Amino acid sequence: MAGQADTKITPGTPPAPYRRPLFTRIQQFVLASSKDHAFLDRPYFGLVMALTPRRWKRPLANYILALSPHYFLPNWERKYPAEWPHADKVAANAKEGLAYRRKIVDHLIIPNATADCQMLDFGCGPGVIAVMAAPYVGKITAVDVSRGVIAISRALDHPSNVEFLANRKDDLSIIASASLDLVFSFVVLQHLTPDQVRKFLEEFHRVLKPGGKLVFQIKLREAGEPRHDPGVGGWLHRRTMLRMVFYTRADIQHMVRECGFGDCTITNLRDYEGFAKEHDNGQIIIAQKPA
Repeated sequence: MAGQADTKITPGTPPAPYRRPLFTRIQQFVLASSKDHAFLDRPYFGLVMALTPRRWKRPLANYILALSPHYFLPNWERKYPAEWPHADKVAANAKEGLAYRRKIVDHLIIPNATADCQMLDFGCGPGVIAVMAAPYVGKITAVDVSRGVIAISRALDHPSNVEFLANRKDDLSIIASASLDLVFSFVVLQHLTPDQVRKFLEEFHRVLKPGGKLVFQIKLREAGEPRHDPGVGGWLHRRTMLRMVFYTRADIQHMVRECGFGDCTITNLRDYEGFAKEHDNGQIIIAQKPA
């Protein structure tokens, strides 16, 4: 593809566009947060969205989200012809993201939900999955650590049965015990420390009703393989506090059981129908709270 020949990226080195001094300063200001993984954690995003005319809200939201390496990866622009305007690249990538998330809803949420299901989307980001899943459940509580992303989500049109909440605590005390039928989390727990994962698994167990289901994604490793991804531990972590932690199958099975769940099933995401075989975004864990 045009424009890709001289854009090779080595671990720990930001792509060329991210090394531009002015761009870097702007990005660091927008992404800065005192809380791990709280991308775009700026409270003024809500005001910005409120002042934006309705027809420009979605394009502006996509543009803001594209600043974060979590929603649009650092090299995402290289997928498209170099001569494309930036706005067209953002729109195309957002469209691909919608199709991908549609598969997630179809294969991971709908089979585990009921029409009156009370669901938690933990680490909801901009709320795309929550909005897509809304017609198939009773209510969705969509929670994220980033106040800015939650403000953006609230400003966009969304179903009345979706509630967006910002939660900067290391627990889910904002949610009552035994109040949910389904807890869902995608591309979140893999970025937390083992202690944080254990804590939130305990919280998931607490907020679920007896018989409630937990469905989450994580990345597994073979015994002896590195526990951390060095490519995420360099410049990206310094700028956004993002990390990537891998677990063995035995690790995650033990942790899930220790937090009160029964036996869990583990399936490669790429083994679900509709996901490309070459795509590897970890494993899907499904566990149930004993009735």
